[in-house]
Amino acid sequence: MKRNYIQQELPPGLIDEAIEFFANGEELMALYKGSAIPFAQIPEDLLDKFHSIMVADKVAYAILSKKFDTQHEMLYQYIWCNFGGWNRIPDMLNGELKTEYWNCGNRGTCKFEGTLCQRINAEEKNPTPREFQIMFLIAEGYSRKEIANKLGTSEFTVNTQIQTIERKVHARSHVDVATFTVKNNLRCFVAASKQPSA
Repeated sequence: MKRNYIQQELPPGLIDEAIEFFANGEELMALYKGSAIPFAQIPEDLLDKFHSIMVADKVAYAILSKKFDTQHEMLYQYIWCNFGGWNRIPDMLNGELKTEYWNCGNRGTCKFEGTLCQRINAEEKNPTPREFQIMFLIAEGYSRKEIANKLGTSEFTVNTQIQTIERKVHARSHVDVATFTVKNNLRCFVAASKQPSA
């Protein structure tokens, strides 16, 4: 029997050399070489790359040094804050690291937000969880009408929310919002909160 060739989007780290960190309850884990592994079992050579980025971030390093006793504890927190969201983009692939903005549960209340972790450069305040959902859908190519249908609200409400988003992120159009969402790796924020149902 001849089978059709099927190309699926697989999670980073499942069959490639990427690593994808994620929070599992209160534990930091990673998908690497096809296995979900706890932080303590991640190979040292991989952690060394993340450690060098942490040390180079002088502000974050100073904050972590005051709060934690060991380099291991510091690195755990640094990775949690900057790479802990589950998304479709590897945290490291071919030695290149990609920080992410994710909903760690402390957004808006953490005194280290924007210094220890990635922060969105927004005009007024960061987008709300609903605005993040809309930004995600815009980046996925949905029209205003489709967004309204997915979210169970009116197109008028979606238009108003998009105007607010555009003001917050200095965007002039859907394309600008989509670009901002992808550039800032915001898909994981929505994934960690609640993506709209399909």
